[in-house]
Amino acid sequence: MTGQSMTTDPIATRTPGGPDSPDSPDSPDSPDSPDSPDSPDDGYRSPLLAVAGAVPATGPDLGVADHYGDPLREQRAGERGAVVVDRSHRGVLRVTGVDRLSWLHSITSQHLAALPAMRGSEALVLSPHGHVEHHLMIADDGTASWLDVEPGTSAALLAYLESMRFLLRVEPVDVHADYAVLSVIGPAAVDVVTSAFAPLDPPLHRPDRHDVTVGYDGDLLAHGLYPLARALVRPAVTSPAVVDGPVADSAATDGPGAGLEAGEQEDPGGSEILVRAMPDGLDLLVPRRTLRGMVERLVSAGASLAGAGAFEAARVAGRRPRLGAETDHRTIPHEVGWLATAVHLDKGCYRGQETVARVHNLGRPPRRMVLLHLDGTTVAHGAPVHSGGRAVGFVGTSVVHAELGPIALAIVKRTVPDDTALVVVDPEAGEVAASVEPAGGPDQPTRPAGRLVG
Repeated sequence: MTGQSMTTDPIATRTPGGPDSPDSPDSPDSPDSPDSPDSPDDGYRSPLLAVAGAVPATGPDLGVADHYGDPLREQRAGERGAVVVDRSHRGVLRVTGVDRLSWLHSITSQHLAALPAMRGSEALVLSPHGHVEHHLMIADDGTASWLDVEPGTSAALLAYLESMRFLLRVEPVDVHADYAVLSVIGPAAVDVVTSAFAPLDPPLHRPDRHDVTVGYDGDLLAHGLYPLARALVRPAVTSPAVVDGPVADSAATDGPGAGLEAGEQEDPGGSEILVRAMPDGLDLLVPRRTLRGMVERLVSAGASLAGAGAFEAARVAGRRPRLGAETDHRTIPHEVGWLATAVHLDKGCYRGQETVARVHNLGRPPRRMVLLHLDGTTVAHGAPVHSGGRAVGFVGTSVVHAELGPIALAIVKRTVPDDTALVVVDPEAGEVAASVEPAGGPDQPTRPAGRLVG
């Protein structure tokens, strides 16, 4: 990819979860409610918000659409075929330099020193006490490591990376103004992206979900969980025709795509995109100026347009945590299932590693993430979860799922049994009965941590 330049992230920033807590993570914790999730600056507005029927999202997804008129239909389309989701509000950083992988290896929870070119991974930046500060999705194309992160966190992450450069040959840059993330989810995602942007180099397949959610495989983590591909997207002679497609109904009126007709691309030589295969679909890193045109191509290839709400519904049902939603200032990786995907247990000498090893080896994380079934309504982020009149946790994300109805991810005390009758106290809905879906999702690794150093 070309055209990188030092830019200022147009979304507001603050360190997720606030200042680090000195509390020991393996001591009993009270289930304090978290702060509200970070929100991007309301000055950012995706060009896809100009699409007919677009309903703006709020909270951490401010700046993109929550849905385009029928959120449940959008969810079902993603379960049966493929939908493209605008995630252009996510922060994007680019790290270049010959020392980039060994450097990222030394300051994050993941084994990245030997990450092959064209592989992706995920990692955490932890506090000295092992609490989660940042969650990074990584794609290394052989010359640069691309980091996409939660809205509102990129400036704080860049400041941390700058503080850790020392004399190493690395150059972290915020490129959010130049690049954007799209996600194509659903069983037909690979077919749709291949059709829209062929040829992909190399061809991609979705990773088996078993690889990234069951057990622990240190070799797989070090090799990179997620394969990558490149595609050179040539300019269309004419804008793709999208019969009855919502994107074709409206031209962008503001935001990064202002002034572009649907499908128009500025670079006559074409635009290179990076594609990362994920268990539920594909993530695309595209030049921001081409955002609308890329969506047009995907819709022409058979995808439907879906909002952030559909992505969140799939995430909650899949029990996948989100920084700032299912995390607070005391969260450690063990509580939300990140040990299986974002932490390598055989490496040491990174900030927070002692807590990771100690809590894992003792097997006593103070809290755990659960999927709740709610009685009739969704509830607010941070709403306290009660058992027997006492607070035992808080709600992270609550959604209406097309098949499951109102559900939520919640963080509760480790000692709360699955069959406990729970009540969520919502500021508007009042008391809402809740039940825990029996344990599932990511398994905790069963073997000790800390066998290797470095």
